[in-house]
Amino acid sequence: MTKINHLNYIPDNDQIYCEKARTIVVVDDTHIMHHCDGCPMYNGALQGEGIECLYEDPDAGDEAFVVVRDSIDANELCKRRQERFDMQKYGKKEE
Repeated sequence: MTKINHLNYIPDNDQIYCEKARTIVVVDDTHIMHHCDGCPMYNGALQGEGIECLYEDPDAGDEAFVVVRDSIDANELCKRRQERFDMQKYGKKEE
């Protein structure tokens, strides 16, 4: 499967979806230093406006990249990824 570049723009609440943690996280210097630096999915700083992450995402379809502009997008991405993880792990959606 092809890896998709996820462009995670940091909104006013500083929260983005983190595929490594599989949840919404607050992005600050500490998070970047402890989680992004050295992460195999980290793909750059998005020109200072966010975080780029490169990972397999079957929900992206044929898209070359996914743009996550705000906390609503981040929450939707988190929900989709968690549902897929649950399907792989448990064979069903968690209610």
